[in-house]
Amino acid sequence: MLLAAVFGYGTDDVNGTEARQGTTIVNNYHNNTTVEYNNTTILSEPEWFSQGGIADTLWTEQNQPEENRDELSSYNFTECEDLGGYGSLTGAGMFFDWTPECDGIPLTTITTQSGQMLVIHEATGFSLNTTCQGETVQGGTTYGGEWRAPGHAMNCTHEFYIDNVVDGDTTDPLRLWSVAYSFRDVTVILGE
Repeated sequence: MLLAAVFGYGTDDVNGTEARQGTTIVNNYHNNTTVEYNNTTILSEPEWFSQGGIADTLWTEQNQPEENRDELSSYNFTECEDLGGYGSLTGAGMFFDWTPECDGIPLTTITTQSGQMLVIHEATGFSLNTTCQGETVQGGTTYGGEWRAPGHAMNCTHEFYIDNVVDGDTTDPLRLWSVAYSFRDVTVILGE
């Protein structure tokens, strides 16, 4: 284990952080840094990661059916499928005015290993599915302003995607999405 300490005021040579007088910085070279200030140990946050971009979600269902508007097979979802998504129908109102939508447009995938929890600190413009050992769940749990992915006792895949893109929506064909996340180590206790 490599340790570096800084006393007084200046910059530590290990990671460029600024130290105040009376502060000791100890770098453990894990995902966390321990800081001592006035004889108090403070554990700082783990490193955060960021992904995001602008997704082009424009697609058009070119063959609007006159009849059987409630049947998925009556629609042409080719452009939606070209985006990596799949077609769906939503109905609204008393007589269900069916609207074709493109769901599941993929953005990114994050994998975690057993003993590693995915913690999302900021999420904009996407939905998330987590798959562990062949089982898929949507969403996760919010705790103290953080979103925590399920399945941290197993190896899992977390798939980020866009849903509910309406056919021919030229007013909003570009969708901003972003995520800030970190990984938290957890101890896995095996059952009997």
